[in-house]
Amino acid sequence: MKKLIALSLFLLTLSGCEKETAQVLEGDFLYFADAAVLLTEEENYGVVIDKKMYELADQVALLKSEPTEMVLVVVRAKVSPKPKGAEGWANQLTIIEIIKVGS
Repeated sequence: MKKLIALSLFLLTLSGCEKETAQVLEGDFLYFADAAVLLTEEENYGVVIDKKMYELADQVALLKSEPTEMVLVVVRAKVSPKPKGAEGWANQLTIIEIIKVGS
């Protein structure tokens, strides 16, 4: 009986978990002086600095003629509110996949 209750609780916990969904976003990307942003037509996002962001920054750097130039990108990313007390835009994104770099 205890095993049945434990199994039931486990299954209820799993079914109650939110699944994180990713969005495809297109916008102008800029990484400069330890800050990264993605400016879309609808909203501006702070980009989480991680391995994928550096991968995107490296690809974008090949297309830039100036350090402050923005490059159009398409990424699949998870959007979340910025951490409490953090500076920057209201929402941040974590890049999951780089779909396209440049026009």
